[in-house]
Amino acid sequence: MKRDTGIDLLRITAMLMVVIAHILGTGGVLRSLESGHRGAAYCSAWFLEIAVFCGVNCFALITGYISSSVKFEYSRIIRLLMQVFFYMTVIGAVFYAVNGRYVAMPLYGYGHWYVTAYSGMFFFIPFFNKLIDALEKKHFKLLIFLLVSVFSVLLTIMQIDIFRFHFGSLWLAVLYFTGAYIKRYGFLSALKKRYIFGLYLLSVLTVLFSKTAIRLIMGEGADENVFITHTSPFIFLSAVFLLALFSRIKFKGGLIIGAIRFFAPLSFGVYLIHTNRYIVESLLRGKFFAFGSMPAAKMMCLTLLSAAGIFIFCALVDYIRLRLFRLLKLDVLAYRIEGFSKKAAEKLLGL
Repeated sequence: MKRDTGIDLLRITAMLMVVIAHILGTGGVLRSLESGHRGAAYCSAWFLEIAVFCGVNCFALITGYISSSVKFEYSRIIRLLMQVFFYMTVIGAVFYAVNGRYVAMPLYGYGHWYVTAYSGMFFFIPFFNKLIDALEKKHFKLLIFLLVSVFSVLLTIMQIDIFRFHFGSLWLAVLYFTGAYIKRYGFLSALKKRYIFGLYLLSVLTVLFSKTAIRLIMGEGADENVFITHTSPFIFLSAVFLLALFSRIKFKGGLIIGAIRFFAPLSFGVYLIHTNRYIVESLLRGKFFAFGSMPAAKMMCLTLLSAAGIFIFCALVDYIRLRLFRLLKLDVLAYRIEGFSKKAAEKLLGL
C-alpha cells in the first residue's frame, strides 16, 4: 500500500501531542500552576493542553481513514500485541535489573487503555467496512451526525454517562466512521489549508474561553474542564479539522519525506514506551513540575523540546525493536497465526 505522507505526518504530530499532554498532566506542569496566580504561564499551559488534547482522537480518525479502504488483516492485532508484550517484558526486566523489583502487568489495562479500547473495536472493522460500502453518501452523513450528536454533544451537555459509554471502544468506532467518511467524500475541500488551520485554532480557543467563563460565572468549585474531554464536540472538531488539513498536505520528495516515512511507523512504539508503568512512575510522574515556575515562553519551549526529545528517543528504541522483529520473522509468524485462527474459526462455526 502506498503511504500517504500527509497522514503519516499527522500520525507523528498526534503522537507528539500525546507526549506533550502527558508532560503537562502526568509530568506535573498543570498541577504546579493551579496554586499560583493564573497569569500568562497558566493560560499558555492550558492553551497548549487543549491544543494537543485531540491527539488520541486523531489516531482513531486515521484508523478509519486508512483501514476503511484497504484489505483487512487480523494479523495486525497479533503484531500489535506482540509489540505490547515485548515492551512490557523488556522494560520490566530492565527495571528489575536496576532495582531488583518486578511488578507483573496485565497485557491490557494500566498504561495501555488505548490498546484495550482499540482491541475492542478492531474485530468489528470488517463489518464496519461492509456497512460503509453499502451506505449512500446522504445516509453515511446522517449516521455521522447521529453518532456525534448522541455520543459527543448530548453526553457533554448532560454531563452524565447515561449510556455508560465513557471513552473507549464505542467512541473509537464513532471516530472510525468519521475518518472513513472524510476519506471517501472529503471534508472542507473548498477551503484553503490556512482557513482549516484557523478553524482548528478557533475550536481550541473556544474551549479555553469556556474554561475561563465557567470559572468566572459559576465559581471556583465548578467543573471548568467540562469541554476538555476526548468526547467533547470541540475536541472532536479539533481532530477532524487536523485530519482535513493534513490529508491535503503533499510533499514532492527529499529529506522531509524520508524523515516522515522513518518516524511514522514508529509512533505507536513511542506511546507504548513512554506510557509503560515503570517509565511513568520513575521518569515521568511529577518530573516536570518545575516548568510551572518558569516564564510562559520558557515553559512552552522546554515542554515542546522535552516532548520532541522523548519522541525521538522512544522512536529510535522502537526502530531497534522493529529490526529485531524482522530478523526473527515475527510478521510471518503473525500471518501464520492468522491463517490457523481463520481455519479453526471456519471449522468451529461451520463457515
